Amino acid sequence: MFVVIKIIESLLIPPGLFALTFALAGLFGLGRYRWLAKTNIAIALAIVIVSTQWFANLLLRPLESAYPQPKDPRGDAIVVLGGGFTTGTPDITGLGNLYGDSSVRLLAAAMLYRRLHIPILLSGGPNTRVGDHAYSFAAIGRRDLIALGVPNQMIWQEPNSRDTQENALFSAAILRAHHVQTPLLITSAYHMRRAMLDFAKAQVKAVPYPVGYLVNRTASHDAFGWLPSMQGLDDTTIAVREYFGIAATQIGVRG
Repeated sequence: MFVVIKIIESLLIPPGLFALTFALAGLFGLGRYRWLAKTNIAIALAIVIVSTQWFANLLLRPLESAYPQPKDPRGDAIVVLGGGFTTGTPDITGLGNLYGDSSVRLLAAAMLYRRLHIPILLSGGPNTRVGDHAYSFAAIGRRDLIALGVPNQMIWQEPNSRDTQENALFSAAILRAHHVQTPLLITSAYHMRRAMLDFAKAQVKAVPYPVGYLVNRTASHDAFGWLPSMQGLDDTTIAVREYFGIAATQIGVRG
Protein backbone atom coordinates (compact mmCIF):
# COMPACT_ATOMS: atom_id res chain seq x y z
CA MET A 1 0.00 0.00 0.00
CA PHE A 2 2.88 2.35 0.79
CA VAL A 3 4.33 1.86 -2.70
CA VAL A 4 0.93 2.52 -4.31
CA ILE A 5 0.57 5.76 -2.35
CA LYS A 6 4.04 6.86 -3.44
CA ILE A 7 3.19 6.21 -7.10
CA ILE A 8 -0.10 8.09 -6.89
CA GLU A 9 1.57 10.97 -5.07
CA SER A 10 4.29 11.25 -7.73
CA LEU A 11 1.64 11.49 -10.46
CA LEU A 12 -0.52 14.09 -8.74
CA ILE A 13 2.17 16.73 -8.17
CA PRO A 14 4.55 18.27 -10.73
CA PRO A 15 6.43 17.13 -12.69
CA GLY A 16 4.56 13.81 -12.60
CA LEU A 17 1.28 15.67 -13.06
CA PHE A 18 2.56 17.23 -16.28
CA ALA A 19 3.65 13.82 -17.56
CA LEU A 20 0.26 12.33 -16.69
CA THR A 21 -1.54 15.18 -18.47
CA PHE A 22 0.46 14.70 -21.68
CA ALA A 23 0.04 10.92 -21.47
CA LEU A 24 -3.75 11.14 -21.10
CA ALA A 25 -3.97 13.68 -23.92
CA GLY A 26 -1.99 11.29 -26.07
CA LEU A 27 -4.09 8.26 -25.23
CA PHE A 28 -7.38 10.05 -25.85
CA GLY A 29 -6.12 11.40 -29.15
CA LEU A 30 -4.80 8.14 -30.61
CA GLY A 31 -7.96 7.54 -32.61
CA ARG A 32 -8.13 10.88 -34.45
CA TYR A 33 -4.78 12.66 -34.16
CA ARG A 34 -2.20 9.90 -34.16
CA TRP A 35 0.83 12.12 -34.83
CA LEU A 36 -0.12 14.60 -32.10
CA ALA A 37 -1.03 11.76 -29.74
CA LYS A 38 2.34 10.07 -30.22
CA THR A 39 4.09 13.40 -29.65
CA ASN A 40 2.21 13.90 -26.38
CA ILE A 41 3.09 10.40 -25.20
CA ALA A 42 6.76 10.96 -26.11
CA ILE A 43 6.76 14.23 -24.16
CA ALA A 44 5.22 12.43 -21.18
CA LEU A 45 7.94 9.77 -21.27
CA ALA A 46 10.66 12.41 -21.56
CA ILE A 47 9.29 14.29 -18.55
CA VAL A 48 9.20 11.08 -16.52
CA ILE A 49 12.75 10.11 -17.46
CA VAL A 50 14.43 13.46 -16.76
CA SER A 51 12.48 13.80 -13.50
CA THR A 52 13.65 10.54 -11.95
CA GLN A 53 16.41 10.52 -9.37
CA TRP A 54 17.98 7.58 -11.18
CA PHE A 55 18.46 9.65 -14.34
CA ALA A 56 19.71 12.64 -12.35
CA ASN A 57 22.21 10.43 -10.53
CA LEU A 58 23.43 9.05 -13.85
CA LEU A 59 24.39 12.59 -14.85
CA LEU A 60 25.64 13.72 -11.44
CA ARG A 61 27.83 10.73 -10.58
CA PRO A 62 30.67 11.53 -13.05
CA LEU A 63 30.71 15.13 -11.84
CA GLU A 64 30.87 14.17 -8.17
CA SER A 65 33.53 11.52 -8.81
CA ALA A 66 35.91 13.84 -10.67
CA TYR A 67 37.82 14.78 -7.50
CA PRO A 68 37.86 12.67 -4.32
CA GLN A 69 37.69 14.42 -0.98
CA PRO A 70 41.22 14.35 0.51
CA LYS A 71 41.51 12.55 3.84
CA ASP A 72 44.41 14.68 5.02
CA PRO A 73 43.97 18.09 3.36
CA ARG A 74 46.87 20.52 3.36
CA GLY A 75 46.94 24.16 2.26
CA ASP A 76 47.76 27.68 3.37
CA ALA A 77 44.22 29.08 3.00
CA ILE A 78 40.65 27.91 2.45
CA VAL A 79 38.60 29.32 -0.44
CA VAL A 80 34.84 28.86 -0.18
CA LEU A 81 32.71 29.47 -3.27
CA GLY A 82 29.35 31.05 -2.54
CA GLY A 83 25.83 30.12 -3.51
CA GLY A 84 22.35 31.21 -2.58
CA PHE A 85 21.35 33.64 0.14
CA THR A 86 18.26 35.60 1.13
CA THR A 87 18.04 39.30 1.99
CA GLY A 88 16.17 40.85 4.89
CA THR A 89 15.41 37.49 6.50
CA PRO A 90 15.98 37.12 10.26
CA ASP A 91 18.89 35.03 11.51
CA ILE A 92 20.36 34.46 14.95
CA THR A 93 23.27 36.78 14.19
CA GLY A 94 21.62 39.38 11.95
CA LEU A 95 19.74 39.77 8.69
CA GLY A 96 20.18 37.51 5.69
CA ASN A 97 20.50 33.73 5.50
CA LEU A 98 22.59 31.28 3.53
CA TYR A 99 20.72 28.29 2.18
CA GLY A 100 21.32 25.09 0.25
CA ASP A 101 24.83 24.68 -1.12
CA SER A 102 26.04 27.87 0.58
CA SER A 103 25.40 26.64 4.10
CA VAL A 104 26.93 23.21 3.42
CA ARG A 105 30.10 24.77 2.04
CA LEU A 106 30.39 27.25 4.89
CA LEU A 107 29.97 24.54 7.52
CA ALA A 108 32.72 22.50 5.85
CA ALA A 109 35.01 25.54 5.95
CA ALA A 110 34.35 26.05 9.66
CA MET A 111 35.13 22.40 10.36
CA LEU A 112 38.34 22.53 8.31
CA TYR A 113 39.39 25.69 10.12
CA ARG A 114 39.14 23.87 13.45
CA ARG A 115 41.63 21.35 12.11
CA LEU A 116 44.02 23.54 10.12
CA HIS A 117 43.73 27.08 11.58
CA ILE A 118 44.37 28.79 8.24
CA PRO A 119 42.61 31.85 6.76
CA ILE A 120 39.25 31.46 5.03
CA LEU A 121 38.45 33.42 1.86
CA LEU A 122 34.71 33.72 1.24
CA SER A 123 34.10 34.32 -2.45
CA GLY A 124 30.63 35.23 -3.60
CA GLY A 125 28.20 38.02 -4.29
CA PRO A 126 26.53 39.71 -5.85
CA ASN A 127 26.87 42.56 -3.40
CA THR A 128 23.19 43.48 -2.98
CA ARG A 129 22.12 46.62 -1.13
CA VAL A 130 18.61 46.72 0.36
CA GLY A 131 17.97 49.87 2.35
CA ASP A 132 20.76 50.30 4.87
CA HIS A 133 21.98 46.70 4.56
CA ALA A 134 24.46 45.22 2.09
CA TYR A 135 24.09 41.49 1.44
CA SER A 136 26.39 38.96 -0.19
CA PHE A 137 27.44 35.39 0.42
CA ALA A 138 30.77 36.72 1.70
CA ALA A 139 29.22 39.16 4.18
CA ILE A 140 26.63 36.73 5.58
CA GLY A 141 29.17 33.92 5.63
CA ARG A 142 31.67 36.04 7.56
CA ARG A 143 29.05 36.79 10.21
CA ASP A 144 28.17 33.10 10.51
CA LEU A 145 31.80 31.99 10.73
CA ILE A 146 32.46 34.45 13.54
CA ALA A 147 29.42 33.03 15.36
CA LEU A 148 30.94 29.56 14.88
CA GLY A 149 34.18 30.65 16.55
CA VAL A 150 36.41 31.65 13.63
CA PRO A 151 38.38 34.83 14.47
CA ASN A 152 37.48 37.86 12.38
CA GLN A 153 41.09 38.42 11.32
CA MET A 154 41.17 34.93 9.80
CA ILE A 155 38.32 35.70 7.39
CA TRP A 156 38.86 37.40 4.03
CA GLN A 157 35.97 38.54 1.85
CA GLU A 158 35.39 38.75 -1.88
CA PRO A 159 31.76 39.94 -2.17
CA ASN A 160 31.52 40.95 -5.83
CA SER A 161 31.73 37.79 -7.96
CA ARG A 162 28.63 36.75 -9.90
CA ASP A 163 29.71 33.40 -11.31
CA THR A 164 32.41 30.76 -11.03
CA GLN A 165 34.75 32.52 -13.43
CA GLU A 166 34.63 35.70 -11.35
CA ASN A 167 35.04 33.61 -8.18
CA ALA A 168 38.34 32.41 -9.60
CA LEU A 169 39.57 35.73 -10.99
CA PHE A 170 38.70 37.86 -7.96
CA SER A 171 39.91 35.24 -5.49
CA ALA A 172 43.20 34.87 -7.36
CA ALA A 173 44.00 38.55 -6.82
CA ILE A 174 43.32 38.31 -3.08
CA LEU A 175 45.32 35.10 -2.73
CA ARG A 176 48.31 36.62 -4.50
CA ALA A 177 48.12 39.71 -2.29
CA HIS A 178 48.38 37.42 0.76
CA HIS A 179 51.12 35.26 -0.85
CA VAL A 180 48.95 32.13 -0.73
CA GLN A 181 50.47 29.34 -2.82
CA THR A 182 48.20 26.34 -2.26
CA PRO A 183 44.60 27.10 -1.28
CA LEU A 184 42.05 24.46 -0.42
CA LEU A 185 39.03 24.96 -2.66
CA ILE A 186 35.62 24.19 -1.16
CA THR A 187 32.55 23.88 -3.33
CA SER A 188 29.82 21.34 -4.00
CA ALA A 189 31.07 18.04 -5.42
CA TYR A 190 29.02 18.43 -8.61
CA HIS A 191 30.51 21.92 -9.15
CA MET A 192 34.16 21.08 -8.45
CA ARG A 193 35.13 20.09 -11.98
CA ARG A 194 34.07 23.46 -13.41
CA ALA A 195 35.56 25.35 -10.46
CA MET A 196 38.95 23.69 -10.89
CA LEU A 197 38.97 24.61 -14.59
CA ASP A 198 38.27 28.25 -13.79
CA PHE A 199 40.86 28.43 -11.01
CA ALA A 200 43.46 26.82 -13.26
CA LYS A 201 42.73 29.49 -15.88
CA ALA A 202 43.24 32.10 -13.15
CA GLN A 203 46.64 30.46 -12.46
CA VAL A 204 45.68 29.24 -9.01
CA LYS A 205 46.94 25.78 -8.03
CA ALA A 206 44.03 24.82 -5.80
CA VAL A 207 43.57 21.61 -3.84
CA PRO A 208 39.98 20.43 -4.37
CA TYR A 209 37.89 19.71 -1.29
CA PRO A 210 34.42 18.73 -2.58
CA VAL A 211 31.46 18.74 -0.20
CA GLY A 212 27.67 18.50 -0.36
CA TYR A 213 27.35 15.26 -2.31
CA LEU A 214 23.92 14.68 -3.90
CA VAL A 215 24.29 11.07 -5.08
CA ASN A 216 23.98 8.35 -2.45
CA ARG A 217 26.85 5.86 -2.29
CA THR A 218 24.43 3.16 -1.11
CA ALA A 219 21.14 2.00 -2.61
CA SER A 220 19.15 2.29 0.62
CA HIS A 221 17.78 5.78 -0.10
CA ASP A 222 17.07 5.22 -3.81
CA ALA A 223 14.17 2.78 -3.51
CA PHE A 224 11.81 5.21 -5.26
CA GLY A 225 14.38 6.75 -7.56
CA TRP A 226 12.43 5.51 -10.58
CA LEU A 227 9.46 7.78 -9.78
CA PRO A 228 9.28 11.32 -11.20
CA SER A 229 9.88 14.00 -8.59
CA MET A 230 10.70 17.68 -8.39
CA GLN A 231 13.94 16.79 -6.61
CA GLY A 232 14.90 14.52 -9.49
CA LEU A 233 14.15 17.27 -12.01
CA ASP A 234 16.09 19.81 -9.94
CA ASP A 235 19.12 17.51 -9.78
CA THR A 236 18.94 16.83 -13.52
CA THR A 237 18.87 20.58 -14.11
CA ILE A 238 21.91 21.05 -11.86
CA ALA A 239 23.86 18.40 -13.77
CA VAL A 240 22.93 19.73 -17.22
CA ARG A 241 23.87 23.26 -16.16
CA GLU A 242 27.27 22.01 -15.00
CA TYR A 243 27.98 20.18 -18.25
CA PHE A 244 27.11 23.32 -20.21
CA GLY A 245 29.30 25.38 -17.87
CA ILE A 246 32.24 23.00 -18.27
CA ALA A 247 31.90 23.06 -22.06
CA ALA A 248 31.69 26.85 -22.07
CA THR A 249 34.79 27.14 -19.91
CA GLN A 250 36.76 24.73 -22.08
CA ILE A 251 36.02 26.66 -25.28
CA GLY A 252 36.70 30.00 -23.65
CA VAL A 253 33.12 31.22 -23.29
CA ARG A 254 31.95 32.65 -19.98
CA GLY A 255 30.72 29.72 -17.85
